[in-house]
Amino acid sequence: MQIEVSDEIVDQIVLTELRDSILGVKKDINTLKKNKSREAFEDSDLKFNESILPHLEAVYDYFGGNLK
Repeated sequence: MQIEVSDEIVDQIVLTELRDSILGVKKDINTLKKNKSREAFEDSDLKFNESILPHLEAVYDYFGGNLK
């Protein structure tokens, strides 16, 4: 079975997945910031999440998403 998917549908799928990723990263950042006794790997996770968030948001904006 083959299903044809238009460019608009693909863009919408990308937007949905990016939005979910952004929300997940933001939630992780908030959770990690609340933990005052973080392990070293948690500090690393926090730093990484904070570094990728603006890039995820930029790609989301490129595909027509609006976070504001």
